[in-house]
Amino acid sequence: MYKAIIFDFFGVIRGEAYESWLDKRGLKREGVFLDVVRAMDSGVISMEDFLQTLSQEVGDTPETILKEINGGAIINEDVVSIIQDLRTNYSIGLLSNASMAIIKPLLRDHNLTELFDEVVVSSDVGHIKPYPEIFEIMLDRLGVVANEAVFIDDSKSNVDGAAAVGIVGLVFTGAVTLREDLGQLEIQ
Repeated sequence: MYKAIIFDFFGVIRGEAYESWLDKRGLKREGVFLDVVRAMDSGVISMEDFLQTLSQEVGDTPETILKEINGGAIINEDVVSIIQDLRTNYSIGLLSNASMAIIKPLLRDHNLTELFDEVVVSSDVGHIKPYPEIFEIMLDRLGVVANEAVFIDDSKSNVDGAAAVGIVGLVFTGAVTLREDLGQLEIQ
């Protein structure tokens, strides 16, 4: 029996802002643009260092880059509605490869903080998806074992990482499909 549903943030609850920013600039998530986001997600560098590196690479100010990144994605209200429906019967977790300096204000500014029983962010715990440690941290904080949890992410490799520790994983492609996938698991 499932007791907890764990959601990724970027690409599921909110559009993938960094990817959108890269696309608009004709850049790819490779080389320095991959390395810098991984370093920030892992907590090795701060948000300020991340923006400064991007600034050096593209020639715009860190403030301009942050504004562009933040403007590049919106909250998926259909997914928020699903989470609100699930909260009555399940513990809800948020698991994200990101910096808490990014996640915390987004949750607050969009009134999403109260949706989650637990929030695990890679920069805070020093582990990133798809590695098992971050999933184990989330399971521990939610007080469930792997086969009592479902994980939803837009990245197949992250879903595979969850499956490797025994969590049922769903690849997110949209809210309608998510409702169908959850229904197949008898989660409503």
